[in-house]
Amino acid sequence: MRTPFRLNKTIGEAYDMDLADALTAKQALADLGHLEVPDGGFDEYPDRPLIEAVKSFQRAEGLAEDGVMKPDGPTLARLNDVLKTSPTLAAPVSGRETGPMSLLNPPAEPGTPMDRHLASLPARPGAAPPMDSKKSTPEGTQVAMAPAIALIPPLIGLAARTLLGPAARTAAGTAAAGAAGMLLGRMSKEDENQTTTERTDVAPTFPPPPGYEPPNIHLPGVTAPTTEPIELPDLSQPIPETKEPTIFILPMPDEGLQKTGTILEDRRGNFETKAEIERIQAWIEKNHPGWDHVGGGVDRDLGGLKSERWIPSLAKFFGGDGRKGGTYVDLSFETPSGKKVHIQTVDVDPKTGKVTQKELDAADRIRRSGKNIDVILIPKGAQMDKFFNRSKRP
Repeated sequence: MRTPFRLNKTIGEAYDMDLADALTAKQALADLGHLEVPDGGFDEYPDRPLIEAVKSFQRAEGLAEDGVMKPDGPTLARLNDVLKTSPTLAAPVSGRETGPMSLLNPPAEPGTPMDRHLASLPARPGAAPPMDSKKSTPEGTQVAMAPAIALIPPLIGLAARTLLGPAARTAAGTAAAGAAGMLLGRMSKEDENQTTTERTDVAPTFPPPPGYEPPNIHLPGVTAPTTEPIELPDLSQPIPETKEPTIFILPMPDEGLQKTGTILEDRRGNFETKAEIERIQAWIEKNHPGWDHVGGGVDRDLGGLKSERWIPSLAKFFGGDGRKGGTYVDLSFETPSGKKVHIQTVDVDPKTGKVTQKELDAADRIRRSGKNIDVILIPKGAQMDKFFNRSKRP
């Protein structure tokens, strides 16, 4: 039985509560099972658990559930009435930790047979110091608590029947049930947290950075076989028709095929490059009269220059604008079968006379920029002349 207490101020969420009142009310409500004792014990500061505990008590006693307890109100009066008849645990000794497990080893009263028996026990040499119950196991360590939980009620009950009085036995039973319930609740929460669930969210895929095109990437609706470039040693035969998009490497047409007029000045390279592009256009028109001239070079009908075709980079297929990594094509034709033919004058390796890898990669991007596209690469005549002159050196 506890002594009734008085409040200095009203306890409630909307009130300026007294610190001493908050601590006293917490202890009283905890004794009646409406408030759980935290690991570090109660403090004197009003908080949400205190208000909820007041509501829990009001609900259990059939009072108005408003979370308010006034010094002269019905909630405090009913609380004191219940405390008068409610059994309490033995008063804790100052400086000693209290809790359900402390009932197993209650302090022996001076002069009792138990006290004399404990005093007569010799101290064991090299005995380890007692464990500090406040220290927890290292993080990540799992302890099997199921057997210990099953033993808590019998052990506490045995200690209560042996060492305590009738009132304390009832309180010990309540404490045993509460301790076991708390441990089971914590273990069930840990099990829930450790339960694995199937992942439902799928990691998003992002487009490659602009200007980056992995070789032979499959694009929607684009035929892009992994074919090697076909080198034609001379221009005596027309360019063969192929079923698959192909890259051809041809020599520069003879200067005698050039149909000149005036080479117009624009951004397309120097005079030699423009002259070579016009020779290539003349050779294509002579050997493939059915091909339709659609871009680059000289406009035979209107005069002047035709706009070059712009081939965006592969970033366009992934939501980008395709400007970085894109390229202009020197000449573009379309065959009667609907195939597109893009022609580029390209650089060669000065040591081998072969088309550089950079130019081959650019041609592959052009080939994969749409459906049914052939690419013709023609090494620049000036560079080939330099290569031949270099190869004749001793």
